[in-house]
Amino acid sequence: MLSAGELMRQAGTTAHDWMVSAADYVERRFSDYPPTERARLIAAYVRAAAVDEVAMYVRSLTEELAEAGQAVRALTEELTDAVQEIRGLERHRVSESGTP
Repeated sequence: MLSAGELMRQAGTTAHDWMVSAADYVERRFSDYPPTERARLIAAYVRAAAVDEVAMYVRSLTEELAEAGQAVRALTEELTDAVQEIRGLERHRVSESGTP
């Protein structure tokens, strides 16, 4: 897992890469637009990339939670089976000895 410092550096690098990509794209496709409008398009591109990044992160968390839920359910079933087996053994012991 990345440290907080590494994540911060990575976030800066990612934002830089998005801005470069956005500027390249906007300058190629919209070179006839006024500079302020191109700047707005670049900002919108970067915001869209950031929102997509968050959506993908949420998706990965959701998938991980689903897997964790399945693991918890499986463990619960195993524990339930083990408890039932122990109770059965206890009942058998009590019935053989005649004392609880």
